[in-house]
Amino acid sequence: LRQEAASLLIQEVQFAAIRGNASEIKAIAGIHSRGRGVDAAKEDIISENSLQKDIEIFEELAKRIHTVVAVSGPIDVITNGEQTNGCPTMARITGSGCMLTTLMGAFCGANEEQIFEAAALAVAVMGIAGELAEEKRIQNKKIRQKNRGCHKEIIEQWKGEKMDAGREGTRLVSGIP
Repeated sequence: LRQEAASLLIQEVQFAAIRGNASEIKAIAGIHSRGRGVDAAKEDIISENSLQKDIEIFEELAKRIHTVVAVSGPIDVITNGEQTNGCPTMARITGSGCMLTTLMGAFCGANEEQIFEAAALAVAVMGIAGELAEEKRIQNKKIRQKNRGCHKEIIEQWKGEKMDAGREGTRLVSGIP
């Protein structure tokens, strides 16, 4: 049903750009795929070993349906059949493909005369956002690890602390007397 709907839409509508994971785009290209739902099938995922073959499939599809094809995954590929751009991005983040689709729609809508460039720029912006998010994640992880050590020290101090008569009524809460 999904394949039939995609085929009908492609026959009836001239899309400026189509974005999907490797399984979705290969299915649109008429290549059997085992992908289900939002995740690409393991055997469809673009890798360094499959990159050239995958690019040929995507370029042929872009030429046949006269549109920009953007494939997201561990290595993103964007092509209009003549120009092709590939780069690694944010395959680890759930929903990043949907976010990329939204960005592509906005960028392509704002630059209808240069759809390929707009789609490529959307992927680049998404990639930069991913790199910044990864830097922040690593920074936050270091802070959490440091705080865990601090909390352990506070707990040990609290366990060993004896309340003296002069501090009656004082309690240690989160390491602050």
